[in-house]
Amino acid sequence: MKKSWIFSSMLALAFLFCLLPARNAQAANPQEVDLTGSYYTSYDITGDGVNDTIQIRKRQTTSIGYDNFSIMINGQEAIYLTHDYYFYEDYVKLYTLQDGTVIVYVYLQGDNGDGPCALYVYGDGKLNRLLDFQTFFRYGSHNTGEVLKVSGNRLKVKLFSMSQAFAGIDLKYTYQYKNGRLAPVTKYGKVKVYKNYKYGRGKKVTARKSFWLYKSATSSKKKIRVNKGQKFRVEKCYVNGSRVRFKVKLTNGRTGWVKSPKRFLTKGPLIRESMYAG
Repeated sequence: MKKSWIFSSMLALAFLFCLLPARNAQAANPQEVDLTGSYYTSYDITGDGVNDTIQIRKRQTTSIGYDNFSIMINGQEAIYLTHDYYFYEDYVKLYTLQDGTVIVYVYLQGDNGDGPCALYVYGDGKLNRLLDFQTFFRYGSHNTGEVLKVSGNRLKVKLFSMSQAFAGIDLKYTYQYKNGRLAPVTKYGKVKVYKNYKYGRGKKVTARKSFWLYKSATSSKKKIRVNKGQKFRVEKCYVNGSRVRFKVKLTNGRTGWVKSPKRFLTKGPLIRESMYAG
């Protein structure tokens, strides 16, 4: 009698397991996954090594645009985003680090490239923001970003801004994921200044107005005065909250750091080769 009861219980448990949603352990995610559709069951987004059900939803408000966006993970809403106006394209990517953590990139592209753009990680049923590309760089507009490369538990990222200093720029930084957060390996990023096509592709630019260079990224001591018409290169950017400075190298080899203007300048950026847009 006892054996019969045990056998019946085992059959009942097996039947219950068959009714549960399938979440099967699979091989690890590819290092990068581009989610261009709306429904997936073959990827791990939570970082637990088990495939998840991922649903991407958006509401269309015009013939070409959408105003809200959400990601459902295993039947629960993990993120909900809205756009100030509407967005045309949504970009969702998964980046799997060496320790198995899955970083989720979400970008909702609207006019002038504007829209939510950030990196997230799953925890407690939600996608929690790790890095906001829109707010990282304070003294600019139309801020966006992307992941360039994954190596171990590090992400190399590129940020774009219509900066108040030099108009269009790219900033490249490397971030380390540790203890649930992304931290920059260094506060000094590489800079690319976008020049108008008529000025060619070289790195040298020309001062539109005179300005001072400081001794270091954090120093209050003025070092060199750059005169209107003087040539230089922009090499690095230091970002630490509201403190933003750019390393400048003059044609004579001398270097210093210029403070970012805290507003868009009436006559245009600090250099002649670019202009504000957007």
